Amino acid sequence: MVFPFPRLSDISVRNQRVLLRVDYNISTISNDRGERVPENDARIRATLPTLRYLLNRGCSILLLSWLKRPAGTVVEDLRMAPLAIRLSEMLDHHVNVMRSVVGRDVQRYLRRMQRGDIAMLENVRFYPEELKNSTTFAKKIAKLADTVIFDAFSHAHRDVPSVTGLIHYAKNVAVGRLFESEYRNLSRLREHPKRPLVAILGGAKISDRLDVLERMLEEADSVLIGGALANTLLKASGIEVGGSMVESSVIDRAGKKKNYLAIAQKIWKRYGSVTINGLPKLILPIDGIIADTSTFAHPMTVSFCDKRVPTAQGIFDIGPKTIRRFTNVIKHARMIFWNGPLGMLELQEFSHATHRIAEMLAHSSATTILAGGDTGKLLDRFQMGTEDFDHVSLGGGATLKFLAGLKLPALRELERRAHLKNSFPAISDDRCAETREGRGGILANISTSPERVAGQRVLKSAEDYF
Repeated sequence: MVFPFPRLSDISVRNQRVLLRVDYNISTISNDRGERVPENDARIRATLPTLRYLLNRGCSILLLSWLKRPAGTVVEDLRMAPLAIRLSEMLDHHVNVMRSVVGRDVQRYLRRMQRGDIAMLENVRFYPEELKNSTTFAKKIAKLADTVIFDAFSHAHRDVPSVTGLIHYAKNVAVGRLFESEYRNLSRLREHPKRPLVAILGGAKISDRLDVLERMLEEADSVLIGGALANTLLKASGIEVGGSMVESSVIDRAGKKKNYLAIAQKIWKRYGSVTINGLPKLILPIDGIIADTSTFAHPMTVSFCDKRVPTAQGIFDIGPKTIRRFTNVIKHARMIFWNGPLGMLELQEFSHATHRIAEMLAHSSATTILAGGDTGKLLDRFQMGTEDFDHVSLGGGATLKFLAGLKLPALRELERRAHLKNSFPAISDDRCAETREGRGGILANISTSPERVAGQRVLKSAEDYF
């Protein structure tokens, strides 16, 4: 595939100051000494190739991320320092810790910054401007460095100053090694999958996975459903699921009420009887592990055809018959996509199915792609590594939206920059970064006359590039 965005290898960064936009949104916990430490370092590890590339070229590096949801105020337990310390250990390179993102302290540090220096900027969500989508804030961040390297594919679905604003106003911009890997592997799954393609979808909510569920039901040969996601679809198919977690009516972010149970019923009606090569396209659990909903006590296996799940009990894992059914489908696959645990991963007695399927995928000859915000935790739990699979996406919501065919704001902004640069090479990168409000400054230098654009036919209006 022709990669659509500028990559590290496409630009010169030697001896430059670079702002590296990463996703270090990692939960921290207290260790035995009372220090905050990352619960998992998969996201940090994934950025090391980009960091080493930049260090080898004499760059000074500013790192920018957010951590959890401090709602525009400083929360001491959500500072970036513990992540900087862990990065320093993994990279074997000192990482300075800043207590702000912009302002006098940062400017003083920049004046004395040397080649090879690395600094972790503070949690960008400490700033209310990040939540208010302030263009002024985006410009301030973009001006911190000569070049912005965007390596946070997992944040690409967020239209905020530290994502789209940063890309828009950066003097020079390219994507990092992690972003490139995510985009290439997920594009291969989305556009050129090997057949048979099997999708395994678990996790808690149908609302989080509705778009990718519908896309996979259209594109995959088989879709295997587990986790609490299966409860909603089981109920939609007529199975009594007792006190199991079921997503019915939910108020979405736009304030609109959505009846996901009704949506699940439509999905079941459309795909419940569809078969491909003699196999059902949509495969739900036929048995499960149930237990008391309040205490998780008295776990037992039940067949959904033979017994209703009592009101005081819920389904917390798929059962042995379902595991066998899933494995029989998986062993014939040439490409497998997996998102979300198949049971309640937090408790050992409900994690057997997830462990069994993870081991099967790790030893499969098929191309295996895993995705999910908690994938790192899942692999740690079973003492497995990213090297056991062809690609482990850390994208979470961004990955699911991308696979569903939705346009991610960061990708849209990167495409805009790339189109301007490719179509009008006389326009400098910093002119491409001019404000949306003042984009007439660019347009004034663009003629829609074919003679003025190297004999090329251009769009009806250069406004189309914005």
